[in-house]
Amino acid sequence: MSEAFPAADVDIVSAYLAAFSAADAQDYLEASSLDFADAVDDLRAVLAEAARGDVSLVFDPERVRRLASIVAEIVPDRDVLPVATADDELPGFHARRELHRATNTRPRLPFTGPDLFVSALRTEKEPEIVWAVSWRAIGKQPGLRQAAPIYGRARAGLSGPVVGVARLRNRQKAAARSANDPETVAAEERRAAASRLVGLAASYGLFGHTTPGTEKRGEWWAPLISAAVTSTVRMWIATGEHLLAEHGITVASRDTDGLLLRCRTEQWHDLDAVLARFDPLDPFGDGSRFWKVLREQEGRPIWAVVLRVKRYVLFTRNDDGSVRDVVEFSEHALAGSVVDPPCLSGRLPSGKHCWAKEVAEDAARRSIGSDYELPDHEWDRFPMIERHEARSVDAVADVGRSLRGIRPFGRYLRACR
Repeated sequence: MSEAFPAADVDIVSAYLAAFSAADAQDYLEASSLDFADAVDDLRAVLAEAARGDVSLVFDPERVRRLASIVAEIVPDRDVLPVATADDELPGFHARRELHRATNTRPRLPFTGPDLFVSALRTEKEPEIVWAVSWRAIGKQPGLRQAAPIYGRARAGLSGPVVGVARLRNRQKAAARSANDPETVAAEERRAAASRLVGLAASYGLFGHTTPGTEKRGEWWAPLISAAVTSTVRMWIATGEHLLAEHGITVASRDTDGLLLRCRTEQWHDLDAVLARFDPLDPFGDGSRFWKVLREQEGRPIWAVVLRVKRYVLFTRNDDGSVRDVVEFSEHALAGSVVDPPCLSGRLPSGKHCWAKEVAEDAARRSIGSDYELPDHEWDRFPMIERHEARSVDAVADVGRSLRGIRPFGRYLRACR
């Protein structure tokens, strides 16, 4: 158990939709064709800047757009790249996708410009480029408004239907917060959730098409969109981390769209100054803040404790240092696979599991004093039950030793203490 620390939780507002806008992915969706051009020289110049620690490109919308359109192959030589590795915490459950120093990939895989920018920034060296191309949208497909009704609903005064969906979602969330009638709140929250689903599907390159029950690509699968969007977000996150480190503000935990920072109250001014540099990017054209920041509640600074990857608890403290309130806690890769204890099932208004809040409160109290003793919970007499799925050959073989008849992708329960 790590010790608690003064914290600030920062997230990019609608990160993937913001990157969709910054990469001009809407042009890709609407294009009648794409043109590809050699981009080796352009990419080398950008990577040389990053290797020197120059991140000015990140704050230039036009240069971000051009970089997001580049795809390249490199010869990995301890370059920091987004690759999938086995998840030791959940063996056989899923792969963990993180930035790692890569020495070889077979076959060699293409990476986007923003991901190579991050590698050069972190390693202070330029990756060896084999080839690089950039794509450019040509023309526009006819009849889009007739084929996709979303164009007619979201076009007014907006820079495209997907970005329009993002702004529509923000208005729906604001309406839910300001409404007094529970039915109105629920209705606006449902609309906001639906808008988010449409926007994220487009950001992942799945615009207008789904393939239920399978991960096979669909008819309108667009890998260039998902690659450009996700790598642009990684570049923003890495740049924020790089600039904050210059002020002694370090990262305790990362998420796909944000950072949990070790940040004292006397560092808030530096935090604000760094994050404000991103505001002129204004991906939605409405002048809103680029980052949302959680660092205090009811005038009390936020403290945090990190349990595992993407598992953390945010809380406030009383004047005597004891835990006051749990403000936020994550359930990543935990509550989704753990069956609710019989004595504490159900969900909180936030949608999270009731038992997970009690675990978060215990973790917060333990993090501020070694003399804290865990209370006796009613669920202690039950084993922890986890849901599993045999997603690999090794998992099937492992389960087969104790469970006969398990098939690939078969689901089963496992008890553990």
